[in-house]
Amino acid sequence: MIDGSAYQWHPLVTQIPTVSYLLQSRNGVGGFDTGYGPLGLTYPYGHKLDDGTDFDTLKTYDWDGAECKVWMGDNEADFSTFTQILEGRCGPLSSERTQATIVFRGPAADLDKDLLSKSYGGSGGAEGRADIKGVLKPWCSGVALNITPRLLDPLQQVYQYHGYGPTQGVTAVYENAVRLKPATAVVSTYAQLVALTLAEDEWAVAPPVGMFRLGGEPVGLITADVVGATDGAAVPKRAGAVCAHLMKAQAGITASKLSSATALDNAFQHDLAGFYVTEQMTVADAVKQILEGINGYVIPDGQANWIFGRNQNTKTPTYVDRSRSTLPLIRPNTLKQMDGPTRAYKVRVGSDRNWTPQSNISDAVREAQRDIQAASNVAAEAFQDAQELIARADEAAADGKLVGVEKKDLFRSLSEFSAEKSSLEAQANDLGIATEKDDYIAKYNALNTYFNSMTPPLVDYSEPTTIVRATLLQKLADFTNARTALLVRISRRASEVGNAEIYDPMVYATAADFNAFWGAAPSTQIVTTTSIGGRAIQVGDNAGNDVVNIAPNQWLNYHSEDLYEVKFELEVVAADPSAKMYLGVEAQDNNGQNLGQTYNYVAVSNGTMSASLGKKTYTGYFRGLTGATTSGTSNDRANPVAMPSGTVRIRPRIWIGYPSNAHRTIIHSVQLRKIEDATLSFTGAWSSSRSYFVNEAVTYSGRTFSSKTNGNINNTPPSTATSNTHWTLVADRGEDGIQGEDGAPGFRTMLVPLYRRAATAPARPTVTTYWKFATNPPTLQGSLNGWSVTQPSSNGQPLWTTQATASCLATEDTAPIDASAWSTPTLLVQDGAPGAPGAPGPAGPAGPSGNEAVTPILKPPAMTLPSYANGLSPNFSGASTTVQLLAGGTDVSSSFTLSIVSNPQNLTTSISGRTITVTGAGTASGQFGNANVTNASLTIRATGSGAYAGRTFDQVFHLGKIKGGYEILGSLPTSNLFEGRMVFRTSDNKLYTYTGSAWVSSIDSATPIPGGQLVAGSVLTNALGAGVVTAAKTNITELSAITADMGTIRAGQIIFNHAGFMRVQGIGFGSNSQFFEWFGPSQSSINNCTEANAITYLKTNGDAYFGGTLSAGIIRNSARSTQVSADASASTGQFASNGRQRVVVVSYTSNRNVSISGACNGSGSPSATIRLKRNGAVVATWSTSGNVSCEPGFGVEEPGRWNEQMGTAWTYTDNSGGTSIEYTVEIVSRTLSTIPSTPRGQVSHFQSIGVISTEE
Repeated sequence: MIDGSAYQWHPLVTQIPTVSYLLQSRNGVGGFDTGYGPLGLTYPYGHKLDDGTDFDTLKTYDWDGAECKVWMGDNEADFSTFTQILEGRCGPLSSERTQATIVFRGPAADLDKDLLSKSYGGSGGAEGRADIKGVLKPWCSGVALNITPRLLDPLQQVYQYHGYGPTQGVTAVYENAVRLKPATAVVSTYAQLVALTLAEDEWAVAPPVGMFRLGGEPVGLITADVVGATDGAAVPKRAGAVCAHLMKAQAGITASKLSSATALDNAFQHDLAGFYVTEQMTVADAVKQILEGINGYVIPDGQANWIFGRNQNTKTPTYVDRSRSTLPLIRPNTLKQMDGPTRAYKVRVGSDRNWTPQSNISDAVREAQRDIQAASNVAAEAFQDAQELIARADEAAADGKLVGVEKKDLFRSLSEFSAEKSSLEAQANDLGIATEKDDYIAKYNALNTYFNSMTPPLVDYSEPTTIVRATLLQKLADFTNARTALLVRISRRASEVGNAEIYDPMVYATAADFNAFWGAAPSTQIVTTTSIGGRAIQVGDNAGNDVVNIAPNQWLNYHSEDLYEVKFELEVVAADPSAKMYLGVEAQDNNGQNLGQTYNYVAVSNGTMSASLGKKTYTGYFRGLTGATTSGTSNDRANPVAMPSGTVRIRPRIWIGYPSNAHRTIIHSVQLRKIEDATLSFTGAWSSSRSYFVNEAVTYSGRTFSSKTNGNINNTPPSTATSNTHWTLVADRGEDGIQGEDGAPGFRTMLVPLYRRAATAPARPTVTTYWKFATNPPTLQGSLNGWSVTQPSSNGQPLWTTQATASCLATEDTAPIDASAWSTPTLLVQDGAPGAPGAPGPAGPAGPSGNEAVTPILKPPAMTLPSYANGLSPNFSGASTTVQLLAGGTDVSSSFTLSIVSNPQNLTTSISGRTITVTGAGTASGQFGNANVTNASLTIRATGSGAYAGRTFDQVFHLGKIKGGYEILGSLPTSNLFEGRMVFRTSDNKLYTYTGSAWVSSIDSATPIPGGQLVAGSVLTNALGAGVVTAAKTNITELSAITADMGTIRAGQIIFNHAGFMRVQGIGFGSNSQFFEWFGPSQSSINNCTEANAITYLKTNGDAYFGGTLSAGIIRNSARSTQVSADASASTGQFASNGRQRVVVVSYTSNRNVSISGACNGSGSPSATIRLKRNGAVVATWSTSGNVSCEPGFGVEEPGRWNEQMGTAWTYTDNSGGTSIEYTVEIVSRTLSTIPSTPRGQVSHFQSIGVISTEE
């Protein structure tokens, strides 16, 4: 099928494109490249397409860029049986006569499009100044940290970070890497942004247009943390989702082709992905760049579905030891630590990460950069220092003595080690490095003890000291190895801080931002604190059910051999004495299944909440794996608890105010991090005689454990999935797999040799032959062209051989061998030179004549008979077979008589000539007519007479059953009845089922059921489908027909909506499910009912409100217009007044919606200004705004929906008196949002403006 046309093309594919995938980019960390070979075609002369187009005409088409799909199947079969194997774009077509070659470019060609498709117009405002006309607008996706935005308007200090639709927003702005205070305002448009009045140290953001504005001109570089482009209602934040959005939005790939991106993000809970670009690149390069960050790839399959995945190395790295104690052996002084690049863009400033290189970097960042560079240099130099020291010591100790100058050299090195010791320990403590630090201290103490034990002492330079060379070198190697390991760990940890952790200082701009990341919490608000960032999150208002159960939208991968710490800095301001807190982590397995008893409260479990606690940090420690639930709570780093078996990812979990109590709590910060990174050394199966060291791993009972202590000998690991004082569970054993299905029938296979004598290599057999496995021994039938299956006697000519493989199903007896299957004849043996004549032997007696070869053939050898669905009553119509016997090519069947010698399934048979017919079978157990017997056999014997007397041949005729669904008959059967038997009766075209006592017909939509056939009470209400009883089918003329007690109404609403006002009664409706009853201006949805727009209401908590005026003898005048124009108005006309107070209610509503077939790429939000006039004079003006919701469409088959709505009501109290009054309400201005670019049909618009005057 070419370019989506309806016509099918059936050429013969002579060359299928080869597909190659490169799953690593040039730097070796991910990406993808896909290559395709050419597609070769041949076309029969004179063949045409379905529409009559011939092949020569097709050559003239423009193939380059056309959509192409390739199917594979039997060329003689119907096209519907073909299987699609490739899909993508074509390149040019080249042809010669009936041969053609197409360059196949595959689906990847769709990604070779420019990512940045918009540029600034230079006309001012949102289109930028004239000097950036033509400059490409930037693109931002995911969570991009410290990007450098485009300066759009220097006078207004407006910056743009995304120019292609709405974004989530800006979480932080930095000047020279120093974070500014939170945003002052959030608006929707450029115009609203520049209209704001901002102080010099303030800034505001407009997420729908991807812009923010500073209140004053900065003195340094401006960067920002941004959550970029939205994908409809979703916000792509991980690599798979970001790539899928780019491919949909900028390359036109449909969402159905990208579903595996979600699977990638679910299976690999990696860090949030960020992508920001200002220079042109293709969509393909952008996707590669994003996936390289997680060592990922994406490749298309044969149906152009894009498959996302990751390159993962499962091999255990080899440990290189310069002490030459393990393989591979390293040559002395050849192991070097390569210098690494300085990464000043990956450090901490206070509590925030900075990812943008800064030329004028702030002092805080510069100092952190120097610290990292220094630690990296020390680690790099440690290797060289250690090798040089050991080389000098080796040379000095060659004679078994240390003289004065050699002692001075060693003492100087020991003094340097001593001087740095306290500093290294402090750095290790600050970075949470315990294992390497403890090993370093132990090896230092051992080296120091060794030197102090020397006699004479190391500091006595006057006479030599006798030493053991090997001991000295080993002590130095042990210490320098430990020192180098610590320095490398410090260097890596210093550069990695912020990566292996989740840290939230709670400095959100809005409560909505917090709820979006952590999940909804009651009464969330921003509070000012003295914490880092000056803000924190308060949850609960201590006035009801304030239970909070939340976790962030971020996970850490869990490695059970490492030690983790989780911290919660909370401040309980007020709380019900019964309120409890649970603090810990949530754990999941590879399937996303939650593990543990609800959650794993490693920091606090069932803790009492009280204001007396004040601001407090709660800490928990954990490592390893245990059983189905966590092993408890631990606030002791030295005694961590373990996670449930199967844990692969974790995140913090806060559950306070449990079970449903009141409280008010401030969350200052939450941190989850890895504090000890253990590298396991696998030693194989556990041995009771081996002494294990920390982080050495063993296997035991199908599980993997790591040693917690050094010198761990003869301590058996646990026999269950848990940890103990000596061992940490690293991995549990998997469950046994399910029993596999029975395999397909096997094959009979035999290598068949043939032999022939000839002077030269003879020709192979020229026709198909048949190897008969059933004969004893097996025989080869057919013309052999002079060959035989046995070696012919010598006739003085060489003996040649050829061979072929005979193969058929194990259930078959005959295997055909095609003539082409025989191998090239090879010389097997040839006669030697003639020997001397031997003495003549005596003449032997004449032998008896041999029997002529006879071949029995059964036609057919087997049949399958249809039967009922329960296996009964097989149909024996046509169940027969014919026996033929051939002597060479002569039919000698008339010389044989037939008989049945074996009939184990009690078949009813008859013999007529050479034909055996089966007409029935017994139904007893084991007989073919029984429902449980599916196969039968009949052994037929042919007994020869005359020239063939004494010769017999047996053949087996096989029968099987195929169970059917129903029979097609003209009338219903009266015999062989069983429950479940089904017959389609052609006389009335209905399907009947036998119930065991009678035939019952099926009921379709055309089958009327007389009322007399319905048993009273048999039509139950719960048997009626939803919506099947319509108003047209009811005949209730008055409510008095309902005589039963209606009971209690527990759900649903009763809505009265007329003339611009609405009254709703129900249980739990409104903006927060808070109302029993509400009255006020008409709303587009009862979810828009609030306290602010109500005239009266009754709430579920007992509150009541009446906002109107009670009066007796009311003068009421009103007017309403449903015009949709931007200047619509309504007037009461002149009316008489008593001069008393008049309450005037003004209402306005606007709703627009349209079906769309593409993306939600509309923009803007609606707003309007309404004013009220009394007798022509303006007395009040109000403004309102609305919102836009959108669900994207996926073509005309799956349309989406775009909806815009706004509306509210206002009350004006008029005490001006007067006896002749006219009120007029009118629209002063109205702004409507821009609809998406793919509307289907006209936009539906409803607008209402009204005024009501009430005077007592």
